[in-house]
Amino acid sequence: MRPGNRGGPPGAASGFTLLEVLIAMLVLAIALLGLAKLQAFGMRNTGNAYFRTQATLRMNQAIEQTREASIQYPYRREESVEALPAGALKLVCPAPDSLCTATVEWDESAGDGSGSAGQRHRRIQIGFVR
Repeated sequence: MRPGNRGGPPGAASGFTLLEVLIAMLVLAIALLGLAKLQAFGMRNTGNAYFRTQATLRMNQAIEQTREASIQYPYRREESVEALPAGALKLVCPAPDSLCTATVEWDESAGDGSGSAGQRHRRIQIGFVR
């Protein structure tokens, strides 16, 4: 800020120079761009968390349904594939009292903040005995 009436003619105005205003606007613009990127990063990660939650919930439901069905049909071999919003659920039970596997696979956007717009392949696999 330019000093007030020190050494200047009486009645001279004091204020900010044009250069100071431009630098302040540049700092503000950089801060707003950073906030916009942070907002986009948060929205992408919220979508990824939604898909991960839905996949985990559906897998748990499939496991419980398999266990319930094994009470009624103890010798049935099961294998199923179910489409999910962003991937698929695969359930395999080769034989009674053997290890069954439930696998959920999906693609999610790369929300690592590196600027890459690629997809990441995610997989959750659980083994259980029915």
